[in-house]
Formats: sequence, structure tokens, C-alpha cells
Amino acid sequence: KSNSVSYTTFTVFRGNPKVVLKNKKGKALPVQSELLARWPDGSPRVLHLTFPAASGVYQAAVGGKIAAASSKDAIRLTRQSGGAVSVSTGRLAAKLGGTGLVESIKLGKKEMIGRGGIEVRVVDGEQRAFTATAAERVETEIEVDGPLRTVVALKGRCSLGKETFLNFRLRFEFLAGIEGFSLAYAFHNLERGHDFFDVQSIELEIRLAGTKNP
Repeated sequence: KSNSVSYTTFTVFRGNPKVVLKNKKGKALPVQSELLARWPDGSPRVLHLTFPAASGVYQAAVGGKIAAASSKDAIRLTRQSGGAVSVSTGRLAAKLGGTGLVESIKLGKKEMIGRGGIEVRVVDGEQRAFTATAAERVETEIEVDGPLRTVVALKGRCSLGKETFLNFRLRFEFLAGIEGFSLAYAFHNLERGHDFFDVQSIELEIRLAGTKNP
């Protein structure tokens, strides 16, 4: 499976240093790195590493030749019209973005989640439910695009008719070789002059394809 860890570096390196990972047999593994933090002088402080791993001891070194991920196992991301994207990790294939948030998520030929099957809902003090799938505009942001780890964020504003309430952000994380994904969501108040909102509840709803209830 793929694993993600943080790796602290020293100030002698600049930019995003190449990290080579080897297993106990000395074989170099495919690795994908993202710079998470820098020291005050601008040098890298923390790297996020993703690599195929099993239990055991691994050796990390800065510099050298990084093993390439096989095309068979690599994540494939395709940008489509209207801000939508397609992500495939093998059997798992997801189409995300645009109104409705999710077009489809399939495992092999079987559709697991259909259009609108993932919903986030905010209920205000008047018991009004504002939903993400009702957003007039949804922005798609590719936070991480790599062969071993890809993160897609969907951003918009929860809506009810012509009214809106709080901004949402959904983050879908995909790992190579994993027949699943992780989903995190957050809400933000981006309205100037409004420092307090009466929020009664925040809900995440996932409805499997072919079912009426979440």
C-alpha cells in the first residue's frame, strides 16, 4: 500500500530536495514529495513523502536517483470541461467537480456513488438547511498532482434558493493502489462585517448509488 510520512530536513538544502527511499534490501522505491514548511531562511524544514510500503525499516537519503512509479500503478488525473476532473487509482475511478460536486465514483464497473451522492449541509438558527450541491458555482483546485498521491479540493458557498450561508471546502485524497479515498471538509466565514453566525448543525451525507437513503 501507499504510505505518507513527514520527513524533517536541515538548512543546508535549498528548494525541494530529492529524497531517495530504500527498503531493507537496498532497493530504491518510488517516492513523491511535497514541501510542507520552510525555515526562516527559506530552506526546507518538513517534506511530506508518499511511497509504496509494507511493515519494515526504510532508509531515507537526500540526493540520488529516485525510482519511477510504474505507469500501471500510477494515479491518472484528467482535467475536463467545466472545472471537472477524473481521477483513477486503478479499479477506483472518480469524476469530481461542477455543480453536484460528484458526478460518479466507481469501483471497477460498479458505480458506488452517483451524481450528488456526497452532500454537506449547514443548518442555521432558523432551521434552514443550506447545501453544497445547491451552490451556484463550484471551484476545483488541484492541491497535489502526482503519481502516488493526488488531492482535489472543491470550493463553493452553501446555498438555499438565492440565499447563501458559509463557504465550504471538500478535500478528496487519493493514493496509488488504494481502492478508496479520504474526504475532509471545512467551513469558513468569508463575509466581512459578519463575525458570528448561529449554526445549529453541520452534516455530511453519503448516499450509495441505487439507494434513496444515506
